[in-house]
Amino acid sequence: MENKLKNPIHPELFTYWSNKEEWKQKFLRPELLSKKWDLYATEELTNVYTIPAFTDEFCDFIIDEAESCNCWTVDRHEHYPTTDMVLQTLGFHSIYESILREYVWPMAKHLFKLEEDEWVNMSSENFLARYHPYAQYHLALHHDMSDITSVVTLNTEDFEGGGTYFPNQQTKLKGKKGEISVHPGQITHRHGGLPVLSGQRYIIVSFCQVMK
Repeated sequence: MENKLKNPIHPELFTYWSNKEEWKQKFLRPELLSKKWDLYATEELTNVYTIPAFTDEFCDFIIDEAESCNCWTVDRHEHYPTTDMVLQTLGFHSIYESILREYVWPMAKHLFKLEEDEWVNMSSENFLARYHPYAQYHLALHHDMSDITSVVTLNTEDFEGGGTYFPNQQTKLKGKKGEISVHPGQITHRHGGLPVLSGQRYIIVSFCQVMK
């Protein structure tokens, strides 16, 4: 069950269910809304795709809510723990998963040429992670416990360093503000979080799995 913030800083962030279209026009980018994946999605490195997805306002608002809540955890993942909070804590999981289901999973199914309909009806663990030099500043190389992982870059100018490094592809991906990336979670796309040298880096991560 999702927690509900008693006094959200930006209550309009939580109005999705009362007026979806107005919410989407305010917080989603036209490239994502268009669903023209072949036109707007970019293959940054082998089987890692990005597309502009969320507005700057969305990114700023969700960071504000997370910092106001200050409900960070450091031990949810046994082997590769991150400083994070699940979106249920903010009362935002169901909204975010609805966006994944309508846009991101169909995009991944199309770009990865996946054939079964199960790929657009997955389940997801969604959490907002924070990296900064005085606590968790990096993440060791690892595979995700997911079929597909998506990552939203929430800020780019408030920190130095950072980004995701894929050793098999020998490439770093830092992302642009509001952009979402998708990549396979296991086997081929081992990756790690590069050190944040100053400031704070925020991302939303989703571990998406086909329901058995």
